[in-house]
Amino acid sequence: MSKKYFSVYYDGEDLAEIVTGFTGVARHIGSGWSNILDDKDFISNTIDSKKISVDFYFEGSSKNLAELRRKVAFFLNKDKPVDLSFSDEPNIIYQAVVDGEVSFDEGFDYGYGKITFLVPSGYGGSSFTNVLNNSNSGGALGEITSNTNGSATISINNKGTLPAYLRAKVSTADENGFVRIVGENGILEMGNVAEVDGVDLIKSELFLNAVKNVSSDYADFKATTRQYALAGTNRPNNGTIAYQTDGLRLANAGTGTGWHQGAWEFVLPKDSNGNLGASSFITNFNAVFETGSIKQMGYLHVMLTDDNDNVVMGYAISKTSATNNKATVNFYYQDVDNVGQFISYSTRPTFEAHGVNVKLNPGFFHTQGHAEMTKQGAQLGWLYNGKKYTLNLPELKDAKVTKIHVELGAYGTAPKMGNMALRRIWLQKTNVQMWSDIPNRFKAGSVLQADMEAGKIYLDDRPAMDLKVNGSSFFSIPPGESELLISGSDWLTSALDLQLEWEERYL
Repeated sequence: MSKKYFSVYYDGEDLAEIVTGFTGVARHIGSGWSNILDDKDFISNTIDSKKISVDFYFEGSSKNLAELRRKVAFFLNKDKPVDLSFSDEPNIIYQAVVDGEVSFDEGFDYGYGKITFLVPSGYGGSSFTNVLNNSNSGGALGEITSNTNGSATISINNKGTLPAYLRAKVSTADENGFVRIVGENGILEMGNVAEVDGVDLIKSELFLNAVKNVSSDYADFKATTRQYALAGTNRPNNGTIAYQTDGLRLANAGTGTGWHQGAWEFVLPKDSNGNLGASSFITNFNAVFETGSIKQMGYLHVMLTDDNDNVVMGYAISKTSATNNKATVNFYYQDVDNVGQFISYSTRPTFEAHGVNVKLNPGFFHTQGHAEMTKQGAQLGWLYNGKKYTLNLPELKDAKVTKIHVELGAYGTAPKMGNMALRRIWLQKTNVQMWSDIPNRFKAGSVLQADMEAGKIYLDDRPAMDLKVNGSSFFSIPPGESELLISGSDWLTSALDLQLEWEERYL
């Protein structure tokens, strides 16, 4: 060997710049191995430290030899292992420190010496860092395959002769609460496997709110020609309803020998989830129902129907006789063709200017009028005169109301009701499912790093050892090809953004 063709680099400096040349370098094959036995049974073994010796020579005057000794001593004097490499293996670096005395046999104009380096780890490492990520996947270092469930399978190629330790970086486009890295030599878990992305909540949404006592409240109501068949009698829709003074009134009663009516319809909008209809709701309204004379006849209906215009439940106030001053309040459920009335309450709707008749017509006297229908699944309820009437009907549990029908009617040529109006009405759906997002520990775009060799975890470059799951461990990848599986929370479906770095190790 000569200075021209060989170099020994120690802590970044070239020994060939000091000495004339080299006569040999002994790196030996591998390192020593220490075996642990239990009597004659093998337990395990470990790699011993490694020694590397370098033989060099120097040609020059005695003065130069003296200077050489000082330069070499300065060159070698380190208080901890530093990089050691050789020009014939430039990509392998040993962490080494001088071991023992440096021998130097010298004449007047020449000298031969030997330096022994100790490599405590017993191996060398690559001078370069391997980087495998989503962008360069499929090359000599390995391949990253994104799976449909959000996990990633990694085929990785460790070209060294010893296990290597990864520095893994994991990032996601969405929030995440957990990361698991599974390899042949171990499993590392970070975060909380039980962490959820959010929770289901139930909220209410207001679909109709005609409570300001102005005509614009009813802008979304439309006239309808639908005919109801109450008690087997068809009721022509040839009358008209209009907003007058304080609410919806029968502007024109229409004609017919029997009952006839005007009708308006309100179609419930879809909720915030895009679902049509309400199986659980509250609808509240205010009505007045008073006669000016016994001969007056009429009715006010608020009917709640499904997609097929079948009545789910309804509220009816009726005066059906011209010979007495009695009215009834009826509650309906299911279809009115098969009337499901379960309560009929009599009232006397005569108008009294000074409010005396509030005792006889407590529900719908002009100073009163509060009414309500509720449905919570199978539980149906009607409010009349401050009292709640309920019925449990399992067969209607999932029945959905999609329309509100307001019907104001009269009979034949009899005078219509003197004071009949729907003055306010609102409807609120009470079972709208809402997904409430929970902020997760790994926000979108954050970078989780695991340094397998150092046994450290970082989140966005900040130490985060508290993320390590007890029982999991840092681990190495074996020489040659092996496989990793990296996954996030069970609910994470977006692809993982991965980068794996490692240095190769050689005996």
